[in-house]
Amino acid sequence: MADTAMTIKQVAVNFGIPLETLRYYDNSGLFPHLQRNASGYRIFHNVDLSDLRSVICFRTIGMPIADIARVMRKIEAGDEQGKLDELAKQRAKLLAQRDQVDMALLMVQVKQDIYSANDEDVPHTQYLYEEIVAFIAKRAKPGQRQNITALLDQLFQQLSHDEPQTIPGTAIRALVRPESDAAVRDLLLLGQVAGVD
Repeated sequence: MADTAMTIKQVAVNFGIPLETLRYYDNSGLFPHLQRNASGYRIFHNVDLSDLRSVICFRTIGMPIADIARVMRKIEAGDEQGKLDELAKQRAKLLAQRDQVDMALLMVQVKQDIYSANDEDVPHTQYLYEEIVAFIAKRAKPGQRQNITALLDQLFQQLSHDEPQTIPGTAIRALVRPESDAAVRDLLLLGQVAGVD
């Protein structure tokens, strides 16, 4: 493949990115190979366009500029493990964000069901019981899915019959993966489960 040589204006037009953004990315160290011509203008070659595609990908998933710059430095230094570690951190952040969104959607669905049913005889804990159990069980530590499901079954039985709650929320939280703890904690709090913190 022949090497491309594009000005920053051409790159801005081709990628639909403002010139100021491209300059900011360069000044932030996101284009470690970028060269300038005799007049001092930035010239993008294939390697720079590849870096730009990576930056666009990282920005699309919400990765901060400082984190992208760290990844780019590790790539430039040939630090494969460092690059993989940085990407693993970003993946963990995204999974935690997804948990929060999934939990919020579940709670909206619970509230919709409660408001549309308008049945005062049905305890709030009964709405979407299976979905709540599935949400939390899916986030269980390896080998703990059955244990967490059994605890939740017992907890929901107690809550639905207005019995004293003998299972603290912390016992359930202890069985979920660390990256899902915040979402599970919030869900238990919304479900009025005692002893969550």
